[in-house]
Amino acid sequence: MAAIVFGQRSIQAEHLATSRELAAAAVNNMSIDPERSVLLALAALDASNTLEARNALHQALPESHILHTISAHRQAANLTYSPDGMQVASIGADGEVKVWDASTYQNLLTLPADPNISGYTVAYSPDGKLLAAALSTKVVVWDAVSEKKIFSLDGNVSGAPNNEMVHVTFTPDNKHLAVANMDGTPKVWDVATRAKVFSLVGHKQPCDGIAYSPDGKNLATSDDSGIIKIWDSATGGELLSLIQSGNVHSIAFSPDSKQLASASEDGTLKIWDSSTGKELLSLRGISGLYGVTFMPDGRRLVTAGQDGTARVWDVVSGQQLLTLAGNTSTVTSISVSHDGKRIASSGYDGTLKIWDAAPGRELLTLPAHSDIVWDVAYSPDGKSLATASADGTAKLWNVATGQVVIELNSNDGLTSLVFSPDGKHLATGGASGTINLWDLKTGQSVMKLEGHTYVVYALAISPDGKQLSSTSWDGTAKLWDVTLGRELLTISDQWTGVAFSSEGKHIFTSGLDGYVRMWDVSTGQELKKYSDGAQDIYGVAINPDGNLLATGQQDGTVIIWDVKSGEKLHTLSGHAGLVARLAFNKDGIRLASASFDRLAKVWDVASGEELFSLYGNTSNVFGVSFSPDGQNIATAGGDGTIRMYTSQLEDLIILAQSRTTRALTPDECQKYLHRTCP
Repeated sequence: MAAIVFGQRSIQAEHLATSRELAAAAVNNMSIDPERSVLLALAALDASNTLEARNALHQALPESHILHTISAHRQAANLTYSPDGMQVASIGADGEVKVWDASTYQNLLTLPADPNISGYTVAYSPDGKLLAAALSTKVVVWDAVSEKKIFSLDGNVSGAPNNEMVHVTFTPDNKHLAVANMDGTPKVWDVATRAKVFSLVGHKQPCDGIAYSPDGKNLATSDDSGIIKIWDSATGGELLSLIQSGNVHSIAFSPDSKQLASASEDGTLKIWDSSTGKELLSLRGISGLYGVTFMPDGRRLVTAGQDGTARVWDVVSGQQLLTLAGNTSTVTSISVSHDGKRIASSGYDGTLKIWDAAPGRELLTLPAHSDIVWDVAYSPDGKSLATASADGTAKLWNVATGQVVIELNSNDGLTSLVFSPDGKHLATGGASGTINLWDLKTGQSVMKLEGHTYVVYALAISPDGKQLSSTSWDGTAKLWDVTLGRELLTISDQWTGVAFSSEGKHIFTSGLDGYVRMWDVSTGQELKKYSDGAQDIYGVAINPDGNLLATGQQDGTVIIWDVKSGEKLHTLSGHAGLVARLAFNKDGIRLASASFDRLAKVWDVASGEELFSLYGNTSNVFGVSFSPDGQNIATAGGDGTIRMYTSQLEDLIILAQSRTTRALTPDECQKYLHRTCP
């Protein structure tokens, strides 16, 4: 018997070790191939349900944006979305052109290659009627509907001595076709007559990049020496000459035509004022860049890199917003769907990859506000989610669709919120100290509570909905009668968080003096206080049964107390920043914490063990809320987003499996699993 027990323990220890090894591998692969990380995290969970494995999957899933991989060509593909976003066209190094359904990823059309002719780029006309391909000795134009070849432009179109890419682009009015020629002289052709309109003389090196401005007024070109030129598209006259460095493979105008982005093989990305030539942004230290395009909103752009990644950038700050990793070789081109929801990339490996362009997410991520989201809460029925932001608005979101149901506009930055128990009203606290009670049917403020003189940090409402408690950075906590709209009680100190007891007879306030105090609502008498030392306390929450108190500390710890005895039951360690807010789920067996370390964590209340962390936020997490059924969790971020996650491991695994587009390769199985995959 002892031998059997020992053997079982040995096997269990082996499974634990395997799970943790695979979880570490998943985390280490995050920046290389997030989809591989998801697959490794799933394998880790299959070995053993460890915290490391759960966190690896929670971390990997928001980073994996891949929707589909198409093995399109044998080598070096280039691609573009059709103007309506319904199709993706691609071209391989052999000159073969293929058209794909953008939703089902089925091959709709294959245009055979000409022998001994290399393919470079493919482009749709803005009206979607024509499809042009740049080949090594000619440009071929097809009717995109009938699939018939209309004409070709033969002769010295390219003149390329090697396999450098060339680009083609149509004017916004579909009348002209411009070609970046490797002889250093880009040419513009009339689509109707096939006649050359003019040549653009001025480059001394082979040209690669070419792009018309969306307003049709300008045409930009770039060459192998880093020279970028902007021309008058009507006359061909040179307007500006800009100097970058390296081989500038790709250029793109912003949707409003006011900016020009240029991407170089030396790893520099620049954004220019297209009218003055002023450099607006310069980023260095990136791997060699082969493509660049703006997103439809004009606030973001996408680059294609030699390191096998496509990256999304903020055009003002230069901040990297997304990394789309997974190509096994250089990404040669990228294209964005007309609605901005999808990004397509192609690489030297001949694959096309379709990516979700939304920020990192498990279930849903919404760029909810233009400033910090201070607080978030599910409605009592779980169908809506409310957010309060420093941008002066509170928004009510439909959880199922992610659409805004109603927007509440205030003249004050909003810092806290709470639903009434019946879900018909929402109370918001403002930066100036004003509290508003909003009718969620009309969107109107039906009551204004004035008394605080500074930021209202937290709000709590009694179970019967008749009383509201608030804490403010003005050093006071207040109790309000929301049926009459009057102040009942004021307590002065350095308050932060506030919570009502489950029966509504007591309120708990946390403070910067290191104490949480329990007060009698009817008399204002202090009944008890809880402290673990001199730590500032921010978050405070009471479980549904009313017998447990959770507090969030300045040092990142969370403490669970027995309300009646004052005994400290658990100290939960794991956060690396102050814990701003806390929330119990409906049955009180789980506790969620929001921290300034950019994470939310979920804990088992009985054991005090961390169950998992929630990743994806790029700034402080200010708020956290469980859905009423406990299935989902929402967070409020300093990056202006709200994020929704699943709290159930089974659902997380199903979600991860549904989002993977492949299995581990034989090489990956040998390297990470140390075995041959079935």
